[in-house]
Amino acid sequence: MGALLQCSTIHFKENGLLLSCNAMSADYLFMQDKLYDIRYDTGDKVIQCGRHNDIFKLWLQWRAKGDEGFEKHMDKLMELSEYMVKRIKEQPDKFYLILEPEMVNVSFWYIPTRLRKMQHTSMRESELGKFPSKTSSFDISVPS
Repeated sequence: MGALLQCSTIHFKENGLLLSCNAMSADYLFMQDKLYDIRYDTGDKVIQCGRHNDIFKLWLQWRAKGDEGFEKHMDKLMELSEYMVKRIKEQPDKFYLILEPEMVNVSFWYIPTRLRKMQHTSMRESELGKFPSKTSSFDISVPS
């Protein structure tokens, strides 16, 4: 959705489940002598623990884009993912698609020149795993 990771939310049918799982009552994290009502402290009620609950940022984003805006955004991301898979498949000498994506994450290996003529076996996969990730100048251009 293009939101920050800490904007994620999780919902349970059982009220208080997350609180009961996370409530460590860590005095060093959740001081009891605050100048406000500690019932409103979200620390033990969210996955982020001591971090602020940032779901408000997602709410603002949703208000700005609306359902239709998010639908268009996701459709565009899916199209870009499909385009990237197409480009990877067009260049099998340079790229190896690890698996067909179910969403927008495309998992692939860049194949260095020294491994391009090697048959794809577990030995080649082992060598690909040793290849350091770095910024390269290969072209998988995204259409505007």
